[in-house]
Amino acid sequence: MNLDSSEIKAGCTWYEITTVVPSTFQAAIAVDWISSTKAKLMAMLTAVATLPPECSVHIYTDSKVIIDKFYTIQSLSSSYFDYARPNLKDTYTSLWFILFTYIRQHNLSVTLHKVKAHNNNYWNEQTDQLAKEACDLSSPITSLISDRFSVIPMYNSTAIMISLRPFLKHLTQAQDFYKFITL
Repeated sequence: MNLDSSEIKAGCTWYEITTVVPSTFQAAIAVDWISSTKAKLMAMLTAVATLPPECSVHIYTDSKVIIDKFYTIQSLSSSYFDYARPNLKDTYTSLWFILFTYIRQHNLSVTLHKVKAHNNNYWNEQTDQLAKEACDLSSPITSLISDRFSVIPMYNSTAIMISLRPFLKHLTQAQDFYKFITL
């Protein structure tokens, strides 16, 4: 993710290293509601989507947030997505729903492992470099929306992918500040 430029960009990437010749995936990500968590979640989602049914995979990531959230949802899998209200308090719920639906439908076994970021781990460094390069690719992956809920909160024709309450609070504060400075 490149937050230093005037145009915010993000990329998602992964390496598959269990074959003789490692294969890679890289894509730009649409920047609506972007964060490093979304980029890493999109990388995990695209990696899992390439798996054949009924297989096991070990995914190595430097994101503790992704690992913790994955195992939290997995431990509550039967009830986590059942009710809309708690999910409106969470971020990227539709992406997590798509990921877990795919895992369940294809009977996949996914194990996540934490690697230390920026610690000279060859594959982690390669993946980070590939993600930086992916920022400049054309045709980014746009937000994936599931049909899990009959109502999806939107703002300016974009699905709100972050916690709804803080979003509305910040939006209201920004509108109030604008009214104040234009007095």
